[in-house]
Amino acid sequence: MNHLAHCLLSGDDTSLLLGNFIADFVGIKEADLLPSNIKQGIELHKIIDEFTDHHPLVGEAKSLLYPTQGKYAPVTIDILFDHFLIQSWDIYSNVPLTSFVDDIYIKFQTNFDFFSDTMKPRVTMMITHDFLHSCEDEPRLRSTFNRMVKRASFPNNFVTAYDDMMDNYEELNSVFNSFFPELKAEAQDFIDSLTTDLP
Repeated sequence: MNHLAHCLLSGDDTSLLLGNFIADFVGIKEADLLPSNIKQGIELHKIIDEFTDHHPLVGEAKSLLYPTQGKYAPVTIDILFDHFLIQSWDIYSNVPLTSFVDDIYIKFQTNFDFFSDTMKPRVTMMITHDFLHSCEDEPRLRSTFNRMVKRASFPNNFVTAYDDMMDNYEELNSVFNSFFPELKAEAQDFIDSLTTDLP
């Protein structure tokens, strides 16, 4: 899953949100030094990714894009799932998207000292470019995939990803809306288990 989904699936706990957000940017040794509540956010991130990577519905979505996206089909699906999440936002959140995104940015800015010196410029840039809306519509999605072209290590077809989505829109949208409630329940089960463990 991409950034917006990870933020939504963190619930209302800022520590979980921060840990979930930085999970892809910290190594094991660095993570070991973090407070336990931040580590729980990193663990939540891993649970979300593992559940997603091994779910048969996600496998179906990847197979739809594999003919054009090849080994990058999983990356493409992660990004497109944020798009489908935005399209169905009112189903999965009681908070309007704009208000939710603004609140996330405020939490990042309020806790800016938490981020490492290497991450602070990245976080600033992401907020400046409104990264949580980066999958919202055609211009933003095309721009996102154009950036992916430059970042990819191997030959890729990210430039066609938006058109590939449109060619398979109904199937991909159906897969997402069948899969995401299961993922949301999985994440909530983990969060509830943390609450249960409190003395």
